[in-house]
Amino acid sequence: MFNKIVQAYPTCRNIPPSFLRSLRVSGGQQGIYFDKASTSGILAVNESITVSILHTGHHCPDDFSDSYLLYHYPDTRRRGLDEAEIRATKNAYNANIPIFVITYSQENPELRDVFLGFVEGWDDASKVFLISIGSHWIDSRETPDLLSEELPPFQLTTQRQGQESTFSRNRNDQPLFRFRVFQRYGPKCAVCSVDRIEMLQAAHLRPVSRYGSDDPRNGLVLCANHHLAFDANLFTFDDSSLKVVYRPQGPYANDLQITVSSLKWLPKRPHQKALAWRYRYWKRMVGL
Repeated sequence: MFNKIVQAYPTCRNIPPSFLRSLRVSGGQQGIYFDKASTSGILAVNESITVSILHTGHHCPDDFSDSYLLYHYPDTRRRGLDEAEIRATKNAYNANIPIFVITYSQENPELRDVFLGFVEGWDDASKVFLISIGSHWIDSRETPDLLSEELPPFQLTTQRQGQESTFSRNRNDQPLFRFRVFQRYGPKCAVCSVDRIEMLQAAHLRPVSRYGSDDPRNGLVLCANHHLAFDANLFTFDDSSLKVVYRPQGPYANDLQITVSSLKWLPKRPHQKALAWRYRYWKRMVGL
């Protein structure tokens, strides 16, 4: 199917949806499309396998980059179909076969752009799939520990290629960082009760602008409001006690609607080196 797309549209850009439907690559506006007839026999158990997903961009902009896509589980009133689509996408991982990632064309939203992708994993708690896109999936499939719970020795800093581009939040590796931070800490803000994934972000303790690494232990899950407050140095964490610390002149917990006193409730903790760096940085920034 991909060869037919390339023959007709060599760049895989600006493709009419009707053409994709004619190849049975797409189900129109259906988010996850699977076709049991075209994928039967691939798995020993004769189950459906996802052929394509349609990324609409309705969720966090950090969910999509040139290298990775965080694709949220379907959540409609059709529970049986939702579960079938989730299972079919997991089957694409089990079968070790690529899927089509379809997006709206930036030049003409009536048309579609198509990429090849691989399902790299999923997190049922956060209800998201991690999908690598384009040529990047070749590298990631050769890295079996990409999503391993057994993390390598901690590195607080890293030198990225083209460091100047890392000031943008929509970096190529941002969806992977977001996925691993959610996977480590769970889909809930570290300092309040917000647990809607659409409102949650992955925050660096040592920021990318200061060469902070994308190790999930250098991150925390924060809601959008508390991420802004954290970046503005309105609060931080004591690296020894894990308590939330505020500027002497405020604002304080009630002002910021912070509902916890420390990070001790988290299922896992950030790395002590990351917390220590952030605490020193915060004290310097607020003049302590």
